[in-house]
Amino acid sequence: MRYQNVIALRTFSLLILLVPNLVKADTLSLNCEYSGTVDDNGKITGTSGEDHFTVIYDGSGKALIREDGLGTPYIGEITENEIRGEAEHPMNDTLYSHQYSLIINRYTGEMTKFFSTKVKGKKGKGGLVHFGKCRSIKKKF
Repeated sequence: MRYQNVIALRTFSLLILLVPNLVKADTLSLNCEYSGTVDDNGKITGTSGEDHFTVIYDGSGKALIREDGLGTPYIGEITENEIRGEAEHPMNDTLYSHQYSLIINRYTGEMTKFFSTKVKGKKGKGGLVHFGKCRSIKKKF
């Protein structure tokens, strides 16, 4: 994602937090269950577990996606067909970071989540691709 887009989306997220009366934002709450994983050698394994995502977006198509347990939000977009975003989570030492990419089909709920480790100054290598299915969840009270 381009640097200008990251700055614009971070500004957007700050506006949502600081000026709620001026910016009308919508929120989606998604519960996603994992069904499989492909590793960097192409080996497919069954995967279980789930993640909860909160998608905050406005009419411009920009989206801030928060995953429970991941401190860094995904910065991305929401379209008629899909939700997509990217996040980079630095590790304790500054040489390594984890990179995440997320794509969720808004019609079928199919989810693809990419994960890789990046060494500072180099492209990410290796990694995992998780597959699953998401469903929208509503507040109960």
